[in-house]
Amino acid sequence: MRLMCTTHRGALARLSANPISYKVTVVNGDVDLGPGTGYGILLACGDVNVTGAFAWNGLILVIGQGVMHWDSSVRGTINGGLFLARTRAPDGTLLGEPADAAFDITDPGQIRAANRPFPYNAIAVKEK
Repeated sequence: MRLMCTTHRGALARLSANPISYKVTVVNGDVDLGPGTGYGILLACGDVNVTGAFAWNGLILVIGQGVMHWDSSVRGTINGGLFLARTRAPDGTLLGEPADAAFDITDPGQIRAANRPFPYNAIAVKEK
């Protein structure tokens, strides 16, 4: 498994553009997504700004303020899943529990592919 950490803004799709080796990319701050194609898991601890045509194959997790800015004139596709959650107050302090969480799955197979490198076992499962 490859883990990429960065603290600057950039076009993440270019950093993770390998369909053979999905990566985990962690951005501690805001990130611009696009133009291009990305693969793997993107964990953004800031705002995600969709700035150009893109496709993401895998899972995008947006925490912190849990905000994704996506102008309707910008074309893009997320094949996999998108999770948004506010985990920090506007002043940056950690919330006691996530707020305004939202999750959308568009392709479970892409989420499985992005998770394939992880050697973990579920320790708890909650069903409705």
